[in-house]
Amino acid sequence: YKKINDLCDSYYQDRIVGSKKKKLEKEMGNLFKDFSDLNFLNEIGRYIDLCLEDLYTSFITDFPNLNEDSQRLFMFLTLGLSNRTICVILNLENANLYNRKSRLKKFIAGSNATRKEDYLKNIR
Repeated sequence: YKKINDLCDSYYQDRIVGSKKKKLEKEMGNLFKDFSDLNFLNEIGRYIDLCLEDLYTSFITDFPNLNEDSQRLFMFLTLGLSNRTICVILNLENANLYNRKSRLKKFIAGSNATRKEDYLKNIR
C-alpha cells in the first residue's frame, strides 16, 4: 500500500502539471480500475478479515444499510491509506473527506455495535 500512497500523493500534487499528467493518468487509470472493481474490493475485505479477526465482515453485518461509499471509506481507512490517497481514489476534495470521516466516526460511535471500539480504533 506504500506504493499506492506514493502514487496517489504524486498524482494529488502534480495533477495540474501537464508534463507529468499523462504518465500519472495512465498509472492512476489502472489503479482506479482496480479500486472500482467489486472482486478487487471483496479481496481487500477478505484481507482485512484475515488480518483483523473478521473486522470488515463484522462491520458490514453491523451496518448493513450503510452506503457503499461509507463502506469503502471504512475499508480504505482500515488499510491505512493516506488521506490524499483516499481523496484520489474516491475523487474527493480534502474537506469533503474530512466531513465524511467525521460523519462515519459519529455514526459508529453512536451505534450499539459490539465491536465499535475496534472500528473506531482502525479509522483514526
